[in-house]
Amino acid sequence: MSDEQFESRLQSVIDDFHAPAGADRWRDPERPRGRRYMPLRTALVLLLASGTTVGLGVAGLSAVRNIPGPSPTALLTHTPAPHSSTPSARVSAAPTGGRTPGGTAPAAGSPTGAADPCAAPHTICGRFTLFPLPFQNAEPHSIVTGWDGNLWFTEGSANRIGRMNTAGVVLNEWNIPTANASAVGITPGTDGNMWFTEQNSGKIARITTSGAITEVVVSTPGAKIGRLTPAPDGRMWFSELWLGRIGAITKDMATVSHYSTGSGSLPDSPIPGPDGNIWFADGRNYIGALSLTGTLVHRYPVPTADTHPIQLARAADGTLWFSEYQGTSLASVTTAGVFHEYKVGDLLWGCAIASDGGIWTSGLIGSTVYRLDPVTHEVSTFKNLGPGGSPKDIVFGPDNKLWFTQSGPSAIGRVS
Repeated sequence: MSDEQFESRLQSVIDDFHAPAGADRWRDPERPRGRRYMPLRTALVLLLASGTTVGLGVAGLSAVRNIPGPSPTALLTHTPAPHSSTPSARVSAAPTGGRTPGGTAPAAGSPTGAADPCAAPHTICGRFTLFPLPFQNAEPHSIVTGWDGNLWFTEGSANRIGRMNTAGVVLNEWNIPTANASAVGITPGTDGNMWFTEQNSGKIARITTSGAITEVVVSTPGAKIGRLTPAPDGRMWFSELWLGRIGAITKDMATVSHYSTGSGSLPDSPIPGPDGNIWFADGRNYIGALSLTGTLVHRYPVPTADTHPIQLARAADGTLWFSEYQGTSLASVTTAGVFHEYKVGDLLWGCAIASDGGIWTSGLIGSTVYRLDPVTHEVSTFKNLGPGGSPKDIVFGPDNKLWFTQSGPSAIGRVS
C-alpha cells in the first residue's frame, strides 16, 4: 500500500470515529442489508494488519512562527443554559457466573465454563461500573479532573462538554457553539477554567464552571488539533497532528505560536517534562521535546519499530511513560533517552499514573484496562465482562479511582 493510499484510509478512520450518529460507516459487504457497516475497531485492526507504517506530516515547516491572535472582540463567547441531566443509571459489569476476586470459576458446561477469561493469571473481573451518558452516541473522548473536584469530558459526536461527579451523576452538558467541532482534548487551565480543543474547526476553547464558552481559531481545520496541556510559561500548548507541529496560546487567547516537531512527525499528547521542556509522543515512532522557545531539543527513536506511541504521562520521579498503540506495550523514557518497554498486548490508548506509582493503560480491543507494577513489572488485567464497549482515555479522579471514557455505547466508567 502506498503512503498516499494509507493516508487516505487512516484519514477515513479518524473521520469515521467522529462521524455523527446515523452517518455512513465503514462498509462491510459480508453483513446483511441494512447492517453493512464495519465497527471502527475492526477497521483499525485491518489497517494495522496491513503492516504499513504511518508516514504522514508536512516537511519544510518553519521552526517558529508567531501569529497575532484576534482582538478581544473577535473572540466567540457563548453562555448557554446548562443541560442538566437526571442521575445516570449505573450498570455494574460484574459477570454472571464469572470469577470475581476471591470467587470460584464457573462450573464446566455453564455459559462461561468453556473458557473462563477470569481464570488467567493476574486477571481480575467484576470491578467495572458504567454510567451511561444521556446521548447514546456521544462518543466521549478525553476525561480529566477539574478544579471543582468533578470529572470533565469531551463528547465528540454530541458536540458537548460534560461534567460528572464521583457518584456518577451527570451534572451538566454544555453545547459547543461551533457545529460539528469534534472536541477532543480537555485540561484544567492555570486560570481556573477548563480548556479544550476542537479538532474539526481548528479552534481552542475555554469553558467556565458555569458553562460560558470562549473560542478562538488557532489553526486550520485540517491540522487535527489533539490534546493540550498548561506549561510553566503560562501558555496552553496543543498538538497539530497532521501539520507536524505543536502550538502554544497565551492565557488571554491573544497570541498563538507554532513550533515544528520535525519533518514528517505526528505529534500528540504534549506534557511538561521534569527538565522544563515540553515532551510529546510522535506517531512516527519517536518521543520528542521542545524548549519553551520552540526549539526541538530531543527526538529519541523508540527501540521497537512501528510502535506508534500515543499518550504520555509523567511519574513522580520524573520518568515519562507512554502507551504504544501499535506496539501493544507500555514504555518509559528518561530525559536522557533511555527506554524500557513492557509487553502488555491489545491496542493500547490511555496512560495514567496512580498514587502508588502503578502505570495504567486502556485496551481498545479487549474491553480491558491494565496495570503495570513499577517495581516487579508484572501486568495485571482488569476485564469488563458486562455490557459496554472499550475503555479509551483514562484518568485518576479525586476519589483516587480510575475513570475512563467509553464509546459504543457511550458511557463514563470507573474501575474500583
